Amino acid sequence: MFKRAVQILTLLSPLIFLAANQSCQAQDPGILDTVRVSTVSGTPGSQVVLTVTGFNDEDLAGI
Repeated sequence: MFKRAVQILTLLSPLIFLAANQSCQAQDPGILDTVRVSTVSGTPGSQVVLTVTGFNDEDLAGI
């Protein structure tokens, strides 16, 4: 009886693993995330301002 239970568990283990693995994967909609940094010319010792723009298809938990 014990041997039969081990055989059944051995056969079902890959199926259980695959089923659990599929439910844990991220559901990314496929929209590319983008970060754009502007360009600027400057001279040594001067201050410059760069604009950084980010686009994400999902809410962020923190920055």
